[in-house]
Amino acid sequence: MTTLKGWVNGQWVTLIGIGITQTQADALYLTQTQADARYINTAGDTLTGPLVLAGDPTLPLHPATKAYVDTAAFDVTPLTRTWASVAGANTTLGTNLGWVYWIPVWCPSGPIDGLGIEVTTAGAAGSLTRLGIWSSNTVRMEPLTLFKDGGTVDSTTTGFKSVTFTTVNWPGGLMWLGAAAQGAGTPTYRAVTGHGEPWILFATDQVPPALTYRAWTQAQSGAFTNATPGLSAGASPKVSFHTP
Repeated sequence: MTTLKGWVNGQWVTLIGIGITQTQADALYLTQTQADARYINTAGDTLTGPLVLAGDPTLPLHPATKAYVDTAAFDVTPLTRTWASVAGANTTLGTNLGWVYWIPVWCPSGPIDGLGIEVTTAGAAGSLTRLGIWSSNTVRMEPLTLFKDGGTVDSTTTGFKSVTFTTVNWPGGLMWLGAAAQGAGTPTYRAVTGHGEPWILFATDQVPPALTYRAWTQAQSGAFTNATPGLSAGASPKVSFHTP
């Protein structure tokens, strides 16, 4: 009969064994230092490598995998979507029926799958707002080629209105987001002014000439087409876009 020592429940104890050496017993038990390095402390611990979960969460306090968060957590309903828009001083924009109003946006390339705008004053029965994206004129800083007609949203009530579509690849650089009141009535939109020095233009039509904020508009009814906009004073519609 062999008397051995082993680490049990945080302390060394004397063991009685048959046919086992102290070296063999030592190999069967971990020291406190070895246990600390190998196992997670239930009171809190820090991992030095990735933790792979068995699956998606099924209870409120279960941890979530990256795949679950990417595909489910932020794409459940329109209320949980994340929308990007141009910063600046918020105001409102009055519209003319059948006219498109643009706002310039400069950002890197990437996928987008939605456009939105806030209606601040509802239009008449049958009022719709069409949203779209244009690429920029390479000679003049203005919208030019239609990139995406996003379709229409109901503007007979106020609030944030959005439309989704099959994901397209935003090419990056200077692009233009546009909104047009169509159907009936003239809703007003959340708008922005003073949204960056690149769009403060030298206004030669003023006397005397001055540096001022300017906007672009054009009459377009029905489906959007390429742009030949005219320069006008005023705010730009705060059209938002969504990246999936």
